[in-house]
Amino acid sequence: MIITDWKNDIIDLRLNIRFEFLKNYRQKRIVYVSLIAIVLPLLFYLVPLLSGTDLPEQSNDMLSSIMGFTYLVAVINAIFFGGDAINSERHNKTALIIYPMPQRRTIIYLGKLFAQMFTSWITLGFYYATSAAIVVGVYGIESLNEEMLKSYLFVMIYMSALLSIAFFYSSSVKSPPASMMLTFFTLFMLLPIASMLMTSIDVDNSLLISNYSGFITSIFRFPSAQFAPGASNNSDAITIEKGINLSLIYSAVLFTISWFKTINQEV
Repeated sequence: MIITDWKNDIIDLRLNIRFEFLKNYRQKRIVYVSLIAIVLPLLFYLVPLLSGTDLPEQSNDMLSSIMGFTYLVAVINAIFFGGDAINSERHNKTALIIYPMPQRRTIIYLGKLFAQMFTSWITLGFYYATSAAIVVGVYGIESLNEEMLKSYLFVMIYMSALLSIAFFYSSSVKSPPASMMLTFFTLFMLLPIASMLMTSIDVDNSLLISNYSGFITSIFRFPSAQFAPGASNNSDAITIEKGINLSLIYSAVLFTISWFKTINQEV
């Protein structure tokens, strides 16, 4: 009986993931974010080319410039794919159709989580792939190194933390536009401002996840560095290991809270 239940859960999970993928495609969100992820790196090549400006001499300098906007793409992913992942069902009245179905609400929630996570990783993959293609075209295949893989692996874990913030708001606020705006302001304004204020009064701000976005870029500029320059007044507390651990903690705590809220929502 237990084995049968698990088999049914796996089937339901696959169906929910597929449904969320198709919904993202029908709403054109994955198309829009993918276009941003592809076009944005190309601007770093086309603008200097069209304006007659010289490109950086070193490939890592080029990658560092391009990767400076990876956080922007990650935040766009969090807003588009997590900002209304939960409350949109109630807002659009589709919860009346989904939740009474003979499948566990936890499976529905996990389907949303995995689908939005995979979608975010895919669009970020487009960003890195386009960046790699530019670097290879300009500097040659030998310009690619393990730093790019390290950066992508780090941003995959970091993306999980950003998405968990979006899921938290989506499960806590009834209005999808409101939860998307809260995600935007938190990631673009609230956390950076809080970090600056804490730095100005000499308070440790190493628990703010926004401080660790610098590692996406600093991996290329300082491959052997253990902290992201300028991230905090307490650089010893801002390490890539702590960034990974903090991202996992954010993800575990906020996804758990949003899961609990979701499965206990009234239809």
